[in-house]
Amino acid sequence: MKNLIVVFLLIPLLCISQNDFRKMNWGDSVNDLKEKYEDISFSIEKVRELIVYSHSDYVGGIDAKVVYTFINDELFVVAYLFSTDSYKDSKERLRDFYSISKRLNDKYNMDRNDQWIDERWKDDPDFFDLALISGDVRLIEIGENEGTLIQHILEKTGGSFTHNLLYSSIETVNSIQE
Repeated sequence: MKNLIVVFLLIPLLCISQNDFRKMNWGDSVNDLKEKYEDISFSIEKVRELIVYSHSDYVGGIDAKVVYTFINDELFVVAYLFSTDSYKDSKERLRDFYSISKRLNDKYNMDRNDQWIDERWKDDPDFFDLALISGDVRLIEIGENEGTLIQHILEKTGGSFTHNLLYSSIETVNSIQE
């Protein structure tokens, strides 16, 4: 009986301590990031009231920049920026997108919601790479998980590809929009 009571008392603590992203929780401070990743040398940028910490990593078999964004010293957006390899062509980018997509869908319930500028390629996935090159499509997956909005995007804008995976605090994003 004692063991059962202990288990019920520990469940809320275990749930609270679950991390939203890579050992970090929404609302954690810059100091929390530095303490949890003492061995990482971060690049730091300030953009208005945002402070952005980033570093390079290897995510899902792909080179990426990992970005932690703070507002009022609280973590609210974290991203993987997969667009760092300028030598990759549209087919390689598409393979990367699908590889990350599979991992996401194994873990979360993601909805595909592509935005088509020109729909001539829409019904033929064999030509998605041409649609990407032309800037005719923006591949988008969106999901939610316990207060976290997840957005996975591949597109070509301004002559270059961007492939990003963003995790954000739904609560903080909503309060910023208000």
